[in-house]
Amino acid sequence: MGGRTYRAGLCRRCGTPLVDGGRRRPKRFCSRWHRIRHWISNIVEAVMDSA
Repeated sequence: MGGRTYRAGLCRRCGTPLVDGGRRRPKRFCSRWHRIRHWISNIVEAVMDSA
């Protein structure tokens, strides 16, 4: 019956293997703090590149 395959990736911040619980979007980070740190580092990098 149309078995689904889920892609379990790695955290973009620390590389920890992620467990995908069948969500519509795959997880990208293992915790909220890693998502925030990634977002902040992208902003700082953009500001430094434009200066």
